Amino acid sequence: MRALNRFQAAASAAILLALCVGRADEARAQSRDAFTVSDIRIEQSAENAVAAKQQAMDAAYTIGLKRLFARLARSKDLGKLPVPSRPRAEALMASFGVQSEVAHGTRYSLTASLRFDEAAIRNVFAASGVQIHARRGPNILIIPVLAGEGGVAAYAEAGAWNEALAAVVRDAWLVDLSLAEGTRRDRVESVDRLVELDRISLGYLRVRYDTQGAVVAQFTAATGEEPASLRIGGDSGAGWFERTIPLADDITDKMAYAAEKVPEILDDTWKDGQSSGPMGGVRINGIPMSGTTVAPQPFVQVALPATAASQLRLEPVSASSGTQAKQQTATQVAVAPVASGLPDGDGSLVLEFGGDFEVGPLGATLARLRPVTAFQFADGDSVHHVKVWYVRSPGALFAALGQEGLSVTRNLASNNWRLSRR
Repeated sequence: MRALNRFQAAASAAILLALCVGRADEARAQSRDAFTVSDIRIEQSAENAVAAKQQAMDAAYTIGLKRLFARLARSKDLGKLPVPSRPRAEALMASFGVQSEVAHGTRYSLTASLRFDEAAIRNVFAASGVQIHARRGPNILIIPVLAGEGGVAAYAEAGAWNEALAAVVRDAWLVDLSLAEGTRRDRVESVDRLVELDRISLGYLRVRYDTQGAVVAQFTAATGEEPASLRIGGDSGAGWFERTIPLADDITDKMAYAAEKVPEILDDTWKDGQSSGPMGGVRINGIPMSGTTVAPQPFVQVALPATAASQLRLEPVSASSGTQAKQQTATQVAVAPVASGLPDGDGSLVLEFGGDFEVGPLGATLARLRPVTAFQFADGDSVHHVKVWYVRSPGALFAALGQEGLSVTRNLASNNWRLSRR
């Protein structure tokens, strides 16, 4: 019996070690991936195939570094970084891979992958005074909507707008983007409700596509004296937002320009949230998100499993100098109300709690609960709210809260859940 117990203990230790090694290898691979730009497609023509290949290689290096800068920096900071070029890319590169190439007469086409040296890139950002953002963001569903004199259309009926968005979501950003297909089940939610950014409609599509966010990207054609515009809004995976951008008349291809702005805006929203915004004063997997330093930061990969809920564990942190503790521990975000009825499986809900609860101790309690994958606080006038993401089912979450001496009851007035002590 003792021999069997020793064997079981040894086997368990071996399995645990294998899991730890596997997760460490996965984290290192994801870290490298943040500094790798793949699927760079170039096609060039010249007086001969040799010259065409040379031009294609020059373009691949330049485009690769340009895409990396766009991925790791906020759009407003790109002007502070060096101008991408082949010599600069070669100096910062760790490896160059050819995924495919075709030479034919005076034409040459290339699909390449560039992996950059992380330390060298961080030094460039530090020397330029630009904060680097290498943590992977949430996966976000984009619903295309086209508005004009002929009315409002979505999905494939949005025509060229749908195609323009399909072309840009394939690019490598920190956020992972996908385009809604417009199936019959998608169309359960009307276009009018999507245009209104109805939380329940967007929440339905988010859960259906198993993403962490869902946004409407609406292109409105110019009518009369009103210029064309891009409107994007919904759940970014890091909070609720809405933004409208008028498109200047001198933009030649307004639809292509607007489509390129969509992933840029979503990526910037994620990056801004890590610096201050809705994530200021909290920790994500133990890393403070409220820092203002632009020096090189240690890279910590946040694993985001494919679930409908954000897999970021948020923890309140103590106030830093010059900042009030309340600002650090209470995140100012808009929290969506929870629809009546809770389905089984992964999801989220809003818990209300009164002034007899302190945010810090409550956050520490939530951080200990196994079903909880993330939580986010928001202030109210007389009550406070915390949005909680969980795995398995709400019943498992309620049971875990019960073990901490807490009970949950339905608040019929707000349609949320009320947290109280037993």
